[in-house]
Amino acid sequence: MKKSNRAAAILNAVLMLSAAWPVSAEPVQDPDYGDVLLLQSEDAAEEADAGDPLCNVINSVREENGAQNVVCDEGLMELATERVAALDGSSAAADAGAVGYEIASETVIRGRADLNTMICSILLSEKQLRNLTDNRYMMIGYASNEAETLWVLLMARPVDVNETNAE
Repeated sequence: MKKSNRAAAILNAVLMLSAAWPVSAEPVQDPDYGDVLLLQSEDAAEEADAGDPLCNVINSVREENGAQNVVCDEGLMELATERVAALDGSSAAADAGAVGYEIASETVIRGRADLNTMICSILLSEKQLRNLTDNRYMMIGYASNEAETLWVLLMARPVDVNETNAE
């Protein structure tokens, strides 16, 4: 992806999330991604789209890259919560096999990060952005620990969908 397209995708993601997710005005320090400062009014949060804000941002990025939309899947959301519990306090790496689908990925983000910082860190990584826009994935789930120091993003393809439909 060209740098100008990546910058536009990050800007769009930040704008969508800042309108859909209440965020404090405090800088969040993450050693890998620097300070992130986003301001949000409560009125903007109330006017936000009723859909899941992260799913909306991911679908916006996927659309810009020619990929089909994904849906937030309740089962993957529960599994992401279980993965956070299993990984919290450990240094274990992401494990797509733990997702339980033949075509799946797991992204683990460690370090103090709110939802905005988490998605921005994914968009800033060329490898993670390629994964995020991979047309094989059709559903997502995500969760964080209470302190928001560990995030898990799961992407998968249902078992009953023919691989040729991903093209």
